[in-house]
Amino acid sequence: MVLFVPNMANSQVIFNSRVAETLAKAGHDVTMVMISAMDDFDSGDVKIMKDIKVHRVNASFGMSKKEMEEEHSKLIFQDLSMWDSRMRENMKRMTSLLTESCRQLAGNGTFLEWLVAEKFDLAFSHMYDVCPIGLIHYAKIPSWVWLNSSNHCHHICSGALMDFVAYYMGSPLIPSYMPPMIMESADHMNFIERTKSLIGHTITPFLWKRMFADGETAIFRELVDPNFPDIVDVAEECPLVMVNSNELYDLPRPTLAKIVNIGGVGIQQKDAKPLSPEFQRIVDSAEGVVVFTFGSVAPSHKMPMSWKLAFIDAFKRFPKYHFIWRYAGTDLKGARKKFEALRTFASRFASFELRRGMQEDHIGSALPDKVIARS
Repeated sequence: MVLFVPNMANSQVIFNSRVAETLAKAGHDVTMVMISAMDDFDSGDVKIMKDIKVHRVNASFGMSKKEMEEEHSKLIFQDLSMWDSRMRENMKRMTSLLTESCRQLAGNGTFLEWLVAEKFDLAFSHMYDVCPIGLIHYAKIPSWVWLNSSNHCHHICSGALMDFVAYYMGSPLIPSYMPPMIMESADHMNFIERTKSLIGHTITPFLWKRMFADGETAIFRELVDPNFPDIVDVAEECPLVMVNSNELYDLPRPTLAKIVNIGGVGIQQKDAKPLSPEFQRIVDSAEGVVVFTFGSVAPSHKMPMSWKLAFIDAFKRFPKYHFIWRYAGTDLKGARKKFEALRTFASRFASFELRRGMQEDHIGSALPDKVIARS
């Protein structure tokens, strides 16, 4: 088996490694193909089980992680329309990251020969673009799974099914109570919101196809085979979709038998490790603990100061609880006298009841530098 892993965020590598570990523990021979699209991204701190083979492919073309994060951080905490020129420029940058890395993969003869020679019988493709689907078709891998690892949705979810995946799988998208993923709405909408939802669901699959799929199909036709099929046509034949989510977290929606939720895969209570004495003291002195993190996608130290202070004031309203905030900056050390800055934090919890986790939208965010907020 082979998993095509977008090696551009630790969260992606962590989730894919958990899927791979689950398969390996079941007795399968598993290989993770780590596709590195950025020059300076390093996921070496993510531990991968030794029984899993890792094949790293350099698909970078000059764009750096630092550059991407700097540009992204300028927009992430602003309320911008998708039609705003800055948002369009950001989308263009993301499109270039994926399509140009796909060009590097499709033009890498050594990698393509290796992929064919391995004779994998099952593949897992991520959902960010269709390049892995093209690779699966080229290598004649007989079956594959479309793996929806995570996304940046506005809903309360862990990694809901992507709208375009649902569309091409034939899963119903009901605009009256299923807003598009990028729409700031829940399942109860007024007439105007439903109209926006209808428009969004109408244009989303066509925009996605034009921005990603068409360009990558053209790359395969240019570099691999002039008669290469439209990759969207290949995608529509996907036999199984796995989603990093849970029915209880998502908004109600119709589904299909070939769409399976696997949220929480690889996470077990027995994997929890005891807290350090420093953190155990903090936990023992509280009625409950709240973990507050947006992950690496939206680094909270980039927030406007007014937002940070607003969160601190909100935390103060719950004096019996301790708040653990993922925070890499140092500007809050003097903001509130009851803030305690800590350098490290265990990413797995044991010996206390986690009251609430307010995280980015995927399960299993790694937690490096932290700030502990205590009212």
